[in-house]
Amino acid sequence: MSINEFGELGRLWNGNFNSENVDEEKIQELHDYINTLYRSEAKHALYTPIVFDNQVLYEGNRKHEDQFRFDYIDVKDKTVVDLGCNNGYSSFIFAKKGAKKVLGIEKEPTIEKVAELVANVKNLPNVGFYQGMYQDYFRENSEEEFDIAVFTSETDYVGVCHVLDSFLGYQNYKIKVKTWYIEPINHTAEFKEVSLIVEWGLKELSKYGDVEFLTHTDYQNRGLFKLEIKDELYYK
Repeated sequence: MSINEFGELGRLWNGNFNSENVDEEKIQELHDYINTLYRSEAKHALYTPIVFDNQVLYEGNRKHEDQFRFDYIDVKDKTVVDLGCNNGYSSFIFAKKGAKKVLGIEKEPTIEKVAELVANVKNLPNVGFYQGMYQDYFRENSEEEFDIAVFTSETDYVGVCHVLDSFLGYQNYKIKVKTWYIEPINHTAEFKEVSLIVEWGLKELSKYGDVEFLTHTDYQNRGLFKLEIKDELYYK
C-alpha cells in the first residue's frame, strides 16, 4: 500500500509508506485521528515515534534511531509493565522482543488512544494498554505482579524516588515488580552533568535495592539504571 498527501502533519507519515502487512483501513483510521490530534495542543504530548515494518511514520520528539537503549532490557518470556508508555512505541518493541505479556499505562487519554489504534494495526496478541495513572492501576490491582517495570522518560529524579517510596510504605499503592529499568528525565540544570547522573543513581536508588548503571542514552545523556528491589522491601 502507499499513502500520500497527508496534509498538515509535519513530521508525520514521512514520504511513502509501503507494506503488504498493514490493513489500509486501520492505518487510515490511525492517520485521521492523529491528523485531528495534530491540530490541537495535545500534539505536544505525542512524544515517541510510530513505526511499522521499520518504516518511521512519525518521528516524535525522541527519534527512532539511537535514542533508546532497549537493547539493555531483557524481556524474553517475561511480563512487562511500561509505566508512562505514551503512544506505545516501547511497549510494541518489548512485545516483538518476546515478552510474554506487556501492559502499557498512559495517563493522557488522547495519547493512549493512539496506542490503541497502533495496536489495532500491529495486531500483537501479547500487548495491551490501560488509560489512567499507574498509581490508580496498582491500587485497583494490588495483587498483580510483573517481572519487569520499564520507567523511562516519565518523571524526574524526585518523581522516581516518590514512586519507589511505595516500597518503604510511604504510598497507598505498591507496584509489585522486582526488576526495574529506570531513566529519569534530566530537565533541571543540576543533573545535566553525566557524572552527577551516575552518582545520583548509585546513591539514591540503592535505598531500594541493588542498582547498576547501564549506560547513558543518546537523548540528553540521560542515565539508564537497573534496579533489583530488596526482598525485605518487595515482600513487606
